[in-house]
Amino acid sequence: ASGGYFNQKSVVIGSEFKRFSGIVNLRHKASEKLTVGVNLTGSFSKQLSPFANGSFRNPVLAGFFLRPSQNAYNADGSLNFSLSTFNQVYNPQAVIEYDRENLNTIKTLSTFTGEYNLLKNLKFTTKFGLDYLIIEEETYRNPFFGDSRTLGGQVSNFTTRVGNWIWTNTLDYHHDLLRKDLGIDVKIGYEAQKSKQYNVSATGNGLPQTTVLTLPAPSTPVTATGARTDFSFESLFSVVQANFKNRYSLSGSLRRDGSSRFGINNRYGVFWSVGGAWNIDQEAFMKGIKF
Repeated sequence: ASGGYFNQKSVVIGSEFKRFSGIVNLRHKASEKLTVGVNLTGSFSKQLSPFANGSFRNPVLAGFFLRPSQNAYNADGSLNFSLSTFNQVYNPQAVIEYDRENLNTIKTLSTFTGEYNLLKNLKFTTKFGLDYLIIEEETYRNPFFGDSRTLGGQVSNFTTRVGNWIWTNTLDYHHDLLRKDLGIDVKIGYEAQKSKQYNVSATGNGLPQTTVLTLPAPSTPVTATGARTDFSFESLFSVVQANFKNRYSLSGSLRRDGSSRFGINNRYGVFWSVGGAWNIDQEAFMKGIKF
């Protein structure tokens, strides 16, 4: 098991990245025939980003246009966002204090495995994988000054959730012939997968005249959208491989795949492949040759 923390600061004010992560990896041999394992990975990241395009609130552009005589603060210590003082670009310090550009991401990956030796040369393996992703984006424009002042402020929220699982089961058989000069490996298996995604976003104008609210309710909704997508996949597959003295090998595979993304009249397809290899460096005439 292990954990990590990463904190990166930027040379641009209002920009930073933090990540917390952890990993747990366990494997246990329950008996001479049974082995189980689990691998868990999770992370949470938080990113703050200033507006990056060519607008008047871009802090990088402000470095080129601002004059030393333009004070970021008033004499009483409050932030100065007067249009008479900042008449070419907005005060970047005030933008950072009053506006928000947040991106939060949560990601988990999990794998559970089990192996059971049915016979000396026959093994059953099952593996179940699960991953989940949440992305939350928030954009807040204050109602006092800046790009959205004439709109009374603006807030936008975007949320994406993606879930995916995959389950694979295989049987592996190995047999030696000709005094172990010829090895035969056979694998057959079944695999299923399901994925779902959910997206929702909303934007509104006309915010309360305060910046202390975590989620201010706009008086004028502008857009609201939502979407769901999903797909599923399943497969039956087999692989046969023969290896003679680690010099010559032949292999072939056959699988039948079905997908919800295929046409309704052609949900399944059959695919095959054959291959061969020659390890020429194992031949006697190659023993004295160096590369």
